[in-house]
Amino acid sequence: MHSELLHSFLEETLFVVVLYRAALSETQAYSSLSVGIAGREADLFAFDNSPDPESAPRSEGGWRMQYVSDPLNPGVSVAYNRACQAAREMGKTRIFLSDQDTSFAADALDRYASAVAQNPSVHLFAPILRVRDETVSPCRFRFGRGSLIQNLRPGLRNLEGMAVFNSGMLIDIATFRMVGGYDERFPLDYSDFAFLDRIRSTVNECCIVDTVCKHGQSDRCNDDRGEALERFGRYCRARRLYSTVARNGVAGPLVAMCKAIKLAFRFSDLSFLSVCLGTWVGKSHNVECGKAMK
Repeated sequence: MHSELLHSFLEETLFVVVLYRAALSETQAYSSLSVGIAGREADLFAFDNSPDPESAPRSEGGWRMQYVSDPLNPGVSVAYNRACQAAREMGKTRIFLSDQDTSFAADALDRYASAVAQNPSVHLFAPILRVRDETVSPCRFRFGRGSLIQNLRPGLRNLEGMAVFNSGMLIDIATFRMVGGYDERFPLDYSDFAFLDRIRSTVNECCIVDTVCKHGQSDRCNDDRGEALERFGRYCRARRLYSTVARNGVAGPLVAMCKAIKLAFRFSDLSFLSVCLGTWVGKSHNVECGKAMK
């Protein structure tokens, strides 16, 4: 029975992995999902944002591969929208989104297949994502800021006041297209939150799948000050845009400033504060914020 459910799930789903400066075969997402399909056939859409992409990956290990490269690095929102278009042309009913640095449990796809079969009227599914030992998704989401959910349990949850991250998200294509897909003004940061704001206009619940995934998150795991500063600049730019789109302008600078203070203490560098202030008061700074990077 489980084998039949998985087979049907794989046939109806297009898997999406967004790459940046990494070969697909070397990513945690590809390796762990390959274990999950267990030699069965499945379709994978790899979107490579790398400025110097590697050669296109071959279809192997059961994967039927589509590979798209864009050295201009338009970000994950463009990648997901392109993937949805490809999935529709292939006759798929849903897409499965993944960052390159997310590792899925060996039985994760079986659990997704079971969750879909048990909840046929649900349009959105997501796993439990952990960075190190901390659960980061799902999270409470208010005033543009996420916070941890205590005693998190799998199952149906109301989307009001809650958010899930992009990686591991499973969504049906009809709903994806109905809400207009991802907002391509968000290359990376806040892309998931902006998308969920659109989703809430038609969907009021999400199924949290009973599986735990290990997720790499660059601002938590990277100890390079220069890269962290550059990353924070992009975050501030996205946060300001989200404040405008979501109309929570007061919360935006406060949330960003809290993050800036934490990073300033972590790296003993006040540059994070100046980047944050510069984003909202219009002063120039030398951090490039416009590109999406992983």
